Amino acid sequence: MPLNNDLRRLWRDRGFTGKEGSAAVCMPPPPNSSRVYYLTSAEYAISNIVFSRLKVARFSELNDPFELLSPRTAQTHSNAEIRQFRANYNVDNGVLCFSSDWIDPVLWSHYGARHTGICLGFIVPDAILRNVQYRTDRVVIDTSVNRSGINAALADTILRTKFESWRYEKERRMLVPLSTATEEGRLYFASFDEELNLSEVILGPLCNMSVANVRDIVSKFYNDVTVIQSRLAWNSFQVVPMESTVPRLRAPVDPNKPAKKKRSKR
Repeated sequence: MPLNNDLRRLWRDRGFTGKEGSAAVCMPPPPNSSRVYYLTSAEYAISNIVFSRLKVARFSELNDPFELLSPRTAQTHSNAEIRQFRANYNVDNGVLCFSSDWIDPVLWSHYGARHTGICLGFIVPDAILRNVQYRTDRVVIDTSVNRSGINAALADTILRTKFESWRYEKERRMLVPLSTATEEGRLYFASFDEELNLSEVILGPLCNMSVANVRDIVSKFYNDVTVIQSRLAWNSFQVVPMESTVPRLRAPVDPNKPAKKKRSKR
């Protein structure tokens, strides 16, 4: 079964490359929003689907030990102020970490239970997403941080700067004040809603759950969520849709565009 390649034009019209993993699977996100992806184990993914929520990560528990420590300064007291900002921010805030695509096999190895997991795709407003910036060197700041404290611009830089080696994640993050999350014991959860709208479920190449079973589970809780299986690509180092699991979907005809004339046979 071929992919829905006619949808790629719609993704390009929305500012994407048209080569995204889902560009020939489903419709692109609506204007002023993005499709972002959350990879986890199959067990946790099904739990997230059933309970309509994602676990909010704490900055102190993320994989990168340099989280919120990207600046450097020659002033010892300024460094202490940055570390205090990190400690204070972690008390009241968490984060949801997404990727802008799901085709990198390293993502599946690190976050998708070594390709046995499941990727959840969400439609999220651009206004609440932050693009992570990747750098080879620490952010250099002057000693004015001493006098003015951590201002809004510097805080924004701290919250979205990571080391270059993390670039493969193509991370986009949603900051979550813990006061808005649901607390269960020592854990916090963000509920699915208009700002965290589940739209895709992608089974990893080695996931032992069947697409049919996952579709049955998803259909009990959601409408219009696309469920597919992925596979390893034949000609590249990528994870791609398994064609036989992609539902047929044609791009809508734009009434404002003239129809192409058929070539006459001679």
